[in-house]
Amino acid sequence: IQPRDFHARIGFLASDALQGRDTPSPGLEAAAEYIAAEFYRMGLVPVGTDGYMQRWPYITRALDVAGTRLELQTTAGRRALAYRSDFYVAAGTRPPFSGGIVYVGREVPAADVRQEALRERAVAVYMPQLTQVALLRLRNAADSAGAAAVLVMLGPDVNEAAIAQAAAAAERPARAVQQMPLFFIRNDRARELFRDARLDFDALTRAEGAQRPVALTGVTAHVGAP
Repeated sequence: IQPRDFHARIGFLASDALQGRDTPSPGLEAAAEYIAAEFYRMGLVPVGTDGYMQRWPYITRALDVAGTRLELQTTAGRRALAYRSDFYVAAGTRPPFSGGIVYVGREVPAADVRQEALRERAVAVYMPQLTQVALLRLRNAADSAGAAAVLVMLGPDVNEAAIAQAAAAAERPARAVQQMPLFFIRNDRARELFRDARLDFDALTRAEGAQRPVALTGVTAHVGAP
C-alpha cells in the first residue's frame, strides 16, 4: 500500500462530491460503484447477490411536521409554541402525550432518586451546551425511568434562526429506531413556562448536574412528534 494510493482512494470517498455518503443516497451508490470497480480492476471474484453488490432493506423515518406540536396548559391559559421558531424536535416513535412536567436539572437523576417521579411525565432538562453524547445519555436515562418525553431547555444564545436551522436538519429522513422524542425549547419560552409554575428559572438552572425532581405545578404538556 503506497501513500499516494491511500490518499487517492480515501480522498475520493471523503470528498464533497459524495455528500457524506448517507444511507441511502446517490453518494453512497457512487462510493459502492467505485469500490466495486476497484475490486474488478484487482481481479477479485464477486460473491455478492448482484456482482460485487449485496443489498438489504433499510427502513428510514421522517418527522411528520404536520403532527408535530408542543402546547402548554398553565394557570395563564393554553399556549401553543411555534415549531421552527419556539422549538424544534428530534423525532421519536412514542404516541402523543398529555401530562405533567418534572424538572430534573441538567441530567436525569439516578434510579434511586427518580423512582416514580418521572414515570409517564415529560422530563424537563436545562442543557445550555448540547453534545451528541449527552443527548444520547439523556434519552436513554429518561427512557429507563419510564418518562413519556423530554423537554430540553436551551441556552440563551440559541435564537430563532438557530432553531430553524436545527429543525431543518432534524426533518431529514433517518434510520428508523425506537426512541423517545426530544423537544428543544427556546430559552425565553422556557422561562415563561417556569414563571407560570411560580418557579425561579435562574435559581433552579444555576446548579450543575442532576437535581431532585421538581414538579411544575399547574402545568400540563401536550406533545406530539411522530
